[in-house]
Amino acid sequence: MKMSRLITFLFLALCALNLKTKAADVSDLTYDNNGEYITITDCNQDASGELIIPETIEDLPVKSISDSAFHDCNSLSSVTIGYGITDVRSFLFSRCTSLTSVTIGVRVKDIGSRAFSGCINLTNIIVASDNEYFSDVNGILFNKQKTFLKRYPQGRLDANYTIPDGLKTIDK
Repeated sequence: MKMSRLITFLFLALCALNLKTKAADVSDLTYDNNGEYITITDCNQDASGELIIPETIEDLPVKSISDSAFHDCNSLSSVTIGYGITDVRSFLFSRCTSLTSVTIGVRVKDIGSRAFSGCINLTNIIVASDNEYFSDVNGILFNKQKTFLKRYPQGRLDANYTIPDGLKTIDK
C-alpha cells in the first residue's frame, strides 16, 4: 500500500514538472514593429525549454534582436536563431544558465562581445552550414575560415582541447 502511494506521488510530481516544461514561443517575446520589420527586445524570464526565433511575426520579417534581450532567461535550454537575423548582439544570452545549445542561422554575420557570457551550461554552438561568416567544429564557434576561435562554450567539460591547424586568433 505504501509503495502504491509513493508511485502515485512520484507520477503526479513528474506530471507537474512536465507542465512547466512547455516550449517557449513567440508569446514569450516582446518586440517592436516599425512597419517594415520586427526587432525582438525582450524575452519573458519564465520562458522555458526550446525557443525557435521565427522568421516572421505579424507577417513581417524578424531582422534583429536587441542587446541583452535574453539576459537572465534561466529556463531556456536551447535557442535557434531564425533565417532573417543578421546580428547576435552583445550580452544577448548573458547569464542564461540553463542554455545548453544555440543554433546560429544562415544570415548571421556578426556576433557581439560576450553574447554568451555566463552561459555556464552551454556546450554546443551550432552554425548553419551555409553561413558565410561562421562555422562550428563539434559545437565550438569559429569564423568561416577556422582561423579565429570566437567562442569555446563554457559548459564543455573536455579535459583537453586540441587547437586546429591554421588557427591564428582566440577571442577574449
